[in-house]
Amino acid sequence: MTQSKNKHIAFVYFLRLIVAVHLIVVFTNFIALIILPFMTPWYVAIPLVTFLSNLVFNNWNCALTQLENSVRIKIGKPKIRSFVRHYLINKKWDI
Repeated sequence: MTQSKNKHIAFVYFLRLIVAVHLIVVFTNFIALIILPFMTPWYVAIPLVTFLSNLVFNNWNCALTQLENSVRIKIGKPKIRSFVRHYLINKKWDI
C-alpha cells in the first residue's frame, strides 16, 4: 500500500471515531433533557433544559461537526450541516 492510501484509511477511521463520540454526546444530552427536570430544582432545570434543547435541536454548528467536516473534506466526502439531521433524521450513514 502507498502512503497516501494509509493516510486515507487513517482519516476514515478517525471520522468513525468522531461520529461515535458525537453520537455519545448527543444521546447523553438527550437523556439529560429527560432526567434533569426530575433531579434538580426548577430554577436550575429550566435554564439547563433550554440550553441543552437549543444545542440538540437548533442549527448550531458545534466543534465536533466542524472537526468532522474537515476530515470529510480530506477523504473526499461532502460536508454536513447538522449531525442530528444527517445521521439521525435522514439516516445517512455514509462513512
